[in-house]
Amino acid sequence: MRADASVMSRIAGQTGFLLRVLRQRVTRQDADCPYCSSSDTEVVDRKRFVLQLRRCAQCRLMFRWPKETSDWNVSFYRNRYREGLVTELPDRREPRAAMELLPDEAARWFAPKLAVLRALVPAGRVLDYGSSWGYCTLQLKATGYDAVGFEISKPRANFGNARLGLNILHDPDALERYAGYFDVILASHVLEHLPSLFGVFDRFRLLLKPTGALLVFVPNCEGRNARKLGARWGPMCCEKHPLAFEASFFEGILPQHGFPSVGTFSDPYDPPVIARLLAASRRASGDLSGDELMVWAQKMSPTESA
Repeated sequence: MRADASVMSRIAGQTGFLLRVLRQRVTRQDADCPYCSSSDTEVVDRKRFVLQLRRCAQCRLMFRWPKETSDWNVSFYRNRYREGLVTELPDRREPRAAMELLPDEAARWFAPKLAVLRALVPAGRVLDYGSSWGYCTLQLKATGYDAVGFEISKPRANFGNARLGLNILHDPDALERYAGYFDVILASHVLEHLPSLFGVFDRFRLLLKPTGALLVFVPNCEGRNARKLGARWGPMCCEKHPLAFEASFFEGILPQHGFPSVGTFSDPYDPPVIARLLAASRRASGDLSGDELMVWAQKMSPTESA
Protein backbone atom coordinates (compact mmCIF):
# COMPACT_ATOMS: atom_id res chain seq x y z
CA MET A 1 0.00 0.00 0.00
CA ARG A 2 2.82 2.37 0.91
CA ALA A 3 4.61 1.54 -2.37
CA ASP A 4 1.47 2.33 -4.37
CA ALA A 5 1.12 5.67 -2.57
CA SER A 6 4.77 6.45 -3.27
CA VAL A 7 4.36 5.70 -6.98
CA MET A 8 1.23 7.84 -7.20
CA SER A 9 2.97 10.68 -5.39
CA ARG A 10 5.92 10.50 -7.79
CA ILE A 11 3.63 10.51 -10.83
CA ALA A 12 1.69 13.48 -9.46
CA GLY A 13 4.93 15.33 -8.84
CA GLN A 14 6.23 14.65 -12.35
CA THR A 15 2.92 15.73 -13.86
CA GLY A 16 2.95 18.93 -11.81
CA PHE A 17 6.52 19.67 -12.93
CA LEU A 18 5.60 19.15 -16.61
CA LEU A 19 2.56 21.41 -16.35
CA ARG A 20 4.57 24.12 -14.59
CA VAL A 21 7.29 23.97 -17.26
CA LEU A 22 4.74 24.21 -20.06
CA ARG A 23 3.06 27.18 -18.38
CA GLN A 24 6.41 28.95 -18.04
CA ARG A 25 7.18 28.35 -21.70
CA VAL A 26 3.80 29.71 -22.79
CA THR A 27 4.30 32.85 -20.70
CA ARG A 28 7.72 33.30 -22.34
CA GLN A 29 9.79 33.29 -19.17
CA ASP A 30 13.11 35.11 -19.64
CA ALA A 31 16.26 33.06 -20.23
CA ASP A 32 18.57 35.38 -18.29
CA CYS A 33 21.41 33.88 -16.27
CA PRO A 34 20.43 33.08 -12.64
CA TYR A 35 23.85 34.21 -11.44
CA CYS A 36 24.88 37.34 -13.37
CA SER A 37 21.51 38.23 -15.03
CA SER A 38 23.07 38.36 -18.48
CA SER A 39 20.66 37.82 -21.35
CA ASP A 40 23.53 36.43 -23.45
CA THR A 41 22.69 32.76 -22.95
CA GLU A 42 22.47 29.95 -25.48
CA VAL A 43 20.97 26.48 -25.68
CA VAL A 44 23.63 23.76 -25.40
CA ASP A 45 21.28 20.76 -25.15
CA ARG A 46 17.63 19.76 -24.77
CA LYS A 47 15.82 17.21 -22.64
CA ARG A 48 12.35 15.65 -23.06
CA PHE A 49 11.39 18.27 -25.69
CA VAL A 50 10.38 20.85 -23.06
CA LEU A 51 13.60 21.48 -21.10
CA GLN A 52 16.64 23.39 -22.29
CA LEU A 53 20.13 23.31 -20.85
CA ARG A 54 21.51 26.81 -21.39
CA ARG A 55 24.95 28.32 -20.79
CA CYS A 56 25.70 31.94 -19.98
CA ALA A 57 28.33 33.44 -22.28
CA GLN A 58 29.44 35.86 -19.56
CA CYS A 59 30.01 33.66 -16.49
CA ARG A 60 29.81 30.12 -17.98
CA LEU A 61 27.05 28.96 -15.62
CA MET A 62 24.74 26.32 -17.08
CA PHE A 63 21.12 26.23 -16.00
CA ARG A 64 17.82 24.56 -16.74
CA TRP A 65 15.20 26.57 -18.62
CA PRO A 66 12.40 27.14 -17.79
CA LYS A 67 13.74 28.30 -14.43
CA GLU A 68 12.28 28.16 -10.92
CA THR A 69 11.47 30.92 -8.46
CA SER A 70 13.06 31.03 -5.01
CA ASP A 71 9.65 30.77 -3.32
CA TRP A 72 8.78 27.62 -5.25
CA ASN A 73 12.20 26.15 -4.49
CA VAL A 74 11.77 26.63 -0.73
CA SER A 75 8.29 25.07 -0.85
CA PHE A 76 9.55 22.11 -2.91
CA TYR A 77 12.40 21.25 -0.53
CA ARG A 78 10.32 21.73 2.58
CA ASN A 79 7.26 19.80 1.42
CA ARG A 80 7.79 17.54 -1.61
CA TYR A 81 11.48 16.75 -2.09
CA ARG A 82 12.30 13.05 -1.53
CA GLU A 83 15.84 11.75 -1.88
CA GLY A 84 16.55 8.66 0.22
CA LEU A 85 19.38 9.41 2.63
CA VAL A 86 18.79 13.16 2.47
CA THR A 87 15.12 13.21 3.42
CA GLU A 88 14.38 9.89 5.15
CA LEU A 89 14.82 10.46 8.88
CA PRO A 90 16.33 7.57 10.87
CA ASP A 91 13.61 5.78 12.86
CA ARG A 92 15.60 3.65 15.32
CA ARG A 93 14.35 4.22 18.85
CA GLU A 94 16.38 5.39 21.82
CA PRO A 95 19.93 4.89 20.52
CA ARG A 96 22.72 4.76 23.10
CA ALA A 97 24.65 7.32 21.06
CA ALA A 98 23.69 9.70 18.23
CA MET A 99 26.12 8.00 15.81
CA GLU A 100 24.02 4.82 16.03
CA LEU A 101 21.34 6.62 14.00
CA LEU A 102 23.79 7.22 11.15
CA PRO A 103 23.13 4.92 8.16
CA ASP A 104 26.17 3.08 6.77
CA GLU A 105 25.40 4.68 3.43
CA ALA A 106 25.94 8.14 4.92
CA ALA A 107 29.31 7.21 6.36
CA ARG A 108 30.51 5.68 3.08
CA TRP A 109 29.24 8.61 0.98
CA PHE A 110 30.81 11.28 3.18
CA ALA A 111 34.12 9.51 3.90
CA PRO A 112 36.02 10.76 0.78
CA LYS A 113 34.82 14.32 1.35
CA LEU A 114 35.74 14.22 5.03
CA ALA A 115 39.21 12.91 4.11
CA VAL A 116 39.74 15.91 1.81
CA LEU A 117 38.59 18.33 4.51
CA ARG A 118 40.87 16.75 7.14
CA ALA A 119 43.85 17.03 4.78
CA LEU A 120 43.19 20.74 4.20
CA VAL A 121 41.86 21.88 7.61
CA PRO A 122 42.36 19.23 10.31
CA ALA A 123 40.35 21.11 12.94
CA GLY A 124 38.19 24.20 13.32
CA ARG A 125 34.71 25.60 12.85
CA VAL A 126 32.70 24.23 9.93
CA LEU A 127 29.34 25.29 8.54
CA ASP A 128 27.56 22.35 6.90
CA TYR A 129 25.49 24.36 4.43
CA GLY A 130 22.46 22.34 3.33
CA SER A 131 22.82 19.85 6.16
CA SER A 132 19.41 18.11 5.93
CA TRP A 133 18.87 16.24 9.23
CA GLY A 134 22.58 16.32 10.05
CA TYR A 135 24.13 13.13 8.66
CA CYS A 136 27.29 15.05 7.67
CA THR A 137 27.17 17.52 10.57
CA LEU A 138 27.12 14.57 12.96
CA GLN A 139 30.23 13.06 11.38
CA LEU A 140 32.02 16.41 11.44
CA LYS A 141 31.25 16.76 15.13
CA ALA A 142 32.38 13.18 15.86
CA THR A 143 35.67 13.90 14.07
CA GLY A 144 36.34 16.87 16.35
CA TYR A 145 35.12 19.83 14.33
CA ASP A 146 32.97 22.57 15.84
CA ALA A 147 30.15 21.97 13.38
CA VAL A 148 27.02 24.05 12.73
CA GLY A 149 24.40 23.01 10.17
CA PHE A 150 22.06 25.06 8.01
CA GLU A 151 18.93 23.51 6.48
CA ILE A 152 15.84 25.23 5.04
CA SER A 153 13.57 22.31 6.00
CA LYS A 154 12.52 23.03 9.57
CA PRO A 155 11.37 19.44 10.35
CA ARG A 156 14.73 18.00 9.27
CA ALA A 157 16.64 20.67 11.17
CA ASN A 158 14.51 20.02 14.26
CA PHE A 159 15.24 16.29 14.04
CA GLY A 160 18.99 16.91 14.04
CA ASN A 161 18.72 19.28 16.96
CA ALA A 162 16.38 17.15 19.10
CA ARG A 163 17.56 13.62 18.34
CA LEU A 164 21.24 14.13 17.52
CA GLY A 165 22.15 17.05 19.77
CA LEU A 166 23.31 19.16 16.83
CA ASN A 167 23.10 22.88 16.15
CA ILE A 168 21.21 23.13 12.84
CA LEU A 169 19.76 26.49 11.83
CA HIS A 170 16.79 26.77 9.45
CA ASP A 171 16.30 30.56 9.34
CA PRO A 172 18.73 32.29 6.93
CA ASP A 173 18.69 35.41 9.12
CA ALA A 174 20.11 33.36 12.02
CA LEU A 175 23.34 33.00 10.07
CA GLU A 176 24.05 36.71 10.50
CA ARG A 177 25.30 36.23 14.04
CA TYR A 178 28.02 33.93 12.69
CA ALA A 179 29.77 36.60 10.60
CA GLY A 180 33.51 35.93 10.47
CA TYR A 181 33.08 32.76 12.53
CA PHE A 182 33.86 29.76 10.31
CA ASP A 183 37.14 28.27 9.14
CA VAL A 184 35.37 26.31 6.39
CA ILE A 185 31.96 26.33 4.74
CA LEU A 186 31.11 22.88 3.37
CA ALA A 187 28.47 22.89 0.62
CA SER A 188 28.17 19.26 -0.43
CA HIS A 189 25.70 18.73 -3.29
CA VAL A 190 23.72 21.84 -2.42
CA LEU A 191 24.46 24.52 -5.00
CA GLU A 192 22.99 22.54 -7.91
CA HIS A 193 19.64 22.60 -6.07
CA LEU A 194 19.46 26.41 -5.86
CA PRO A 195 17.34 28.31 -8.40
CA SER A 196 19.57 31.39 -8.16
CA LEU A 197 23.08 32.21 -6.96
CA PHE A 198 22.46 35.90 -6.34
CA GLY A 199 24.31 36.86 -3.15
CA VAL A 200 25.31 33.30 -2.22
CA PHE A 201 29.09 33.67 -2.52
CA ASP A 202 29.12 37.08 -0.87
CA ARG A 203 27.26 35.59 2.10
CA PHE A 204 29.79 32.76 2.28
CA ARG A 205 32.65 35.27 2.32
CA LEU A 206 31.07 37.22 5.18
CA LEU A 207 30.58 34.08 7.28
CA LEU A 208 34.21 33.00 6.93
CA LYS A 209 37.24 34.09 8.93
CA PRO A 210 39.86 36.17 7.05
CA THR A 211 41.72 32.94 6.22
CA GLY A 212 38.56 30.85 5.79
CA ALA A 213 37.76 28.65 2.82
CA LEU A 214 34.83 27.27 0.87
CA LEU A 215 34.69 23.55 0.07
CA VAL A 216 32.10 22.70 -2.59
CA PHE A 217 31.03 19.36 -4.07
CA VAL A 218 28.62 19.32 -7.04
CA PRO A 219 27.88 17.01 -9.99
CA ASN A 220 30.68 17.45 -12.51
CA CYS A 221 29.03 18.55 -15.72
CA GLU A 222 32.23 18.31 -17.73
CA GLY A 223 33.14 14.82 -16.53
CA ARG A 224 33.36 11.77 -18.75
CA ASN A 225 29.72 10.73 -18.34
CA ALA A 226 28.40 14.28 -18.66
CA ARG A 227 30.31 14.78 -21.91
CA LYS A 228 29.01 11.47 -23.24
CA LEU A 229 25.34 11.85 -22.29
CA GLY A 230 24.83 15.61 -22.18
CA ALA A 231 21.49 16.66 -20.67
CA ARG A 232 20.49 12.98 -20.52
CA TRP A 233 23.02 12.48 -17.72
CA GLY A 234 20.88 11.97 -14.61
CA PRO A 235 22.22 14.76 -12.35
CA MET A 236 22.01 17.41 -15.07
CA CYS A 237 18.99 19.44 -16.19
CA CYS A 238 16.25 17.90 -14.03
CA GLU A 239 13.56 19.12 -11.63
CA LYS A 240 15.72 18.93 -8.51
CA HIS A 241 18.83 20.39 -10.19
CA PRO A 242 18.14 23.81 -11.76
CA LEU A 243 21.89 24.55 -12.07
CA ALA A 244 24.76 22.67 -13.71
CA PHE A 245 28.44 23.40 -13.08
CA GLU A 246 31.77 23.18 -14.82
CA ALA A 247 35.08 24.08 -13.18
CA SER A 248 35.44 27.18 -15.37
CA PHE A 249 32.43 28.82 -13.71
CA PHE A 250 33.99 28.68 -10.25
CA GLU A 251 37.46 29.58 -11.51
CA GLY A 252 36.04 32.67 -13.19
CA ILE A 253 33.65 34.08 -10.59
CA LEU A 254 34.99 33.18 -7.14
CA PRO A 255 37.93 35.65 -7.28
CA GLN A 256 35.32 38.37 -7.89
CA HIS A 257 33.75 37.50 -4.52
CA GLY A 258 36.94 37.67 -2.48
CA PHE A 259 38.31 34.17 -3.06
CA PRO A 260 41.57 34.68 -4.99
CA SER A 261 42.73 31.07 -4.47
CA VAL A 262 40.63 28.49 -6.36
CA GLY A 263 41.37 24.80 -6.88
CA THR A 264 39.25 22.32 -8.87
CA PHE A 265 39.40 18.51 -8.82
CA SER A 266 37.16 15.52 -9.46
CA ASP A 267 36.74 12.11 -7.90
CA PRO A 268 38.40 9.82 -6.96
CA TYR A 269 40.29 12.13 -4.60
CA ASP A 270 43.86 11.86 -3.35
CA PRO A 271 43.79 14.19 -0.30
CA PRO A 272 47.59 14.50 0.21
CA VAL A 273 48.11 15.34 -3.46
CA ILE A 274 45.26 17.87 -3.41
CA ALA A 275 46.70 19.52 -0.28
CA ARG A 276 50.16 19.71 -1.89
CA LEU A 277 48.84 21.22 -5.13
CA LEU A 278 46.75 23.81 -3.31
CA ALA A 279 49.71 24.81 -1.13
CA ALA A 280 51.85 25.32 -4.22
CA SER A 281 49.49 27.38 -6.38
CA ARG A 282 46.50 29.70 -6.17
CA ARG A 283 45.04 28.12 -9.29
CA ALA A 284 45.49 24.38 -8.75
CA SER A 285 43.60 21.84 -10.82
CA GLY A 286 43.61 18.09 -11.17
CA ASP A 287 41.91 15.54 -13.39
CA LEU A 288 38.32 16.63 -14.13
CA SER A 289 36.89 13.49 -15.73
CA GLY A 290 35.02 12.14 -12.68
CA ASP A 291 31.32 12.50 -11.90
CA GLU A 292 31.82 14.79 -8.91
CA LEU A 293 33.47 18.21 -8.99
CA MET A 294 35.31 19.48 -5.92
CA VAL A 295 36.08 23.19 -5.52
CA TRP A 296 38.34 24.68 -2.84
CA ALA A 297 38.26 28.48 -2.62
CA GLN A 298 40.24 30.37 0.03
CA LYS A 299 39.92 34.03 1.04
CA MET A 300 43.63 34.31 1.82
CA SER A 301 46.41 32.18 3.24
CA PRO A 302 47.64 32.60 6.86
CA THR A 303 50.92 34.07 5.55
CA GLU A 304 49.03 36.69 3.52
CA SER A 305 46.96 37.72 6.54
CA ALA A 306 49.99 38.10 8.84
